[in-house]
Amino acid sequence: MVPIVRQENPPLRITVAELERRVGKRGWLLKRSHQLPQTIAFLERSTESVEEFQLRRIHWPIAELEQNGGPMKAWQVMRKAGLKSDSLERINAELEAVPAQCIYAA
Repeated sequence: MVPIVRQENPPLRITVAELERRVGKRGWLLKRSHQLPQTIAFLERSTESVEEFQLRRIHWPIAELEQNGGPMKAWQVMRKAGLKSDSLERINAELEAVPAQCIYAA
């Protein structure tokens, strides 16, 4: 189920609550965490932090803008990713890793 959630567009943060929502059993896993230690360990490895999710949200619009072939600007990535302006430094760093054919501007 985790790979399915990772492939959705726009990206959703992978949390225990989101996985429980998908299964239709809200709160079920956490109430039984003492009985399911291997499941909880898997969930801890599979869920993502806020920083990991923001990075995935940055990569999603970069990939879409690359496919469209147009110029890629940091503000476009920020807007499509739904991030605040304090993320511009991180977005610019990620844009620098993209091939040189794209135009970078804040």
